Amino acid sequence: MKESQSFALKKVNIASAKKTARGVKSLLLTLLAVTFWIGIWWVAALKIGKEWILPTPLSVFESLCIAAREGTLFLRAGKSLVGIAAGYIFGTATGVVLAVLTAKSRILHVLFSPLLTVVRATPVASFILILWVFFARSSVPAISVWLIVLPIVWANCETGILGIDRRLNEMTRVYCFSPVKKLFYLYAPSVFPYFKTAALTAMGMAWKAGVAAEVLCTPDGTVGQMIWYAKRDIQTADLFAWTALVVVVCFLLEKFLSFLLSLPLRKHSKRKSDD
Repeated sequence: MKESQSFALKKVNIASAKKTARGVKSLLLTLLAVTFWIGIWWVAALKIGKEWILPTPLSVFESLCIAAREGTLFLRAGKSLVGIAAGYIFGTATGVVLAVLTAKSRILHVLFSPLLTVVRATPVASFILILWVFFARSSVPAISVWLIVLPIVWANCETGILGIDRRLNEMTRVYCFSPVKKLFYLYAPSVFPYFKTAALTAMGMAWKAGVAAEVLCTPDGTVGQMIWYAKRDIQTADLFAWTALVVVVCFLLEKFLSFLLSLPLRKHSKRKSDD
């Protein structure tokens, strides 16, 4: 018994070491790729020789450092993040609820499908400008994000719900599963992969749409407002710096969300290995 447990532990350790090695290798390759493209950018900037057309990476980094030293970088990033996160969370929750309703009722599906198709097909810029007519500019980014996230989450989650195996559904009825037990043992495992894909896809779309709304509406104290000011004043280094901040924050948010969404799967696999 002890030998089998020791062998299983060694197997787990070897698998963990291989996974770590793959992660380190992937990180190194990513850093090399990023370094390569920064080098191309630097060479192109030196070749052009005009900072107002294409600034060097060093100039962009200096602009970021100045904004960080003045305190505007983190304050503006935080304010933008709060507004966009509010729209994202509300859009995700609304999308899940709507998916449950439309999956259970054909009438509701027919009723909401055209509306969501229009929302999905309309250009983001048009939505932002239309919303600006009816709402205060400070609330437009959050509402824009909500409208972007809602159709993505709704479509994916509804597909997941409709794809649940009917035999499993019948089995829960035979064994008289309570609604809560049915939610945790039938719906959650079946729909979660669809939800995870939708959540990760919507995160990148939400951040870009939210910043785009800030650029057009220029609410005070946001990243989008600084991007607009940099473009207006032809401060190209600042424009690149604030855009780089948007890219980095989006990347970190996607990685953080991916980590959070992988926790249930890790707990499930760990529980199975313990059994």
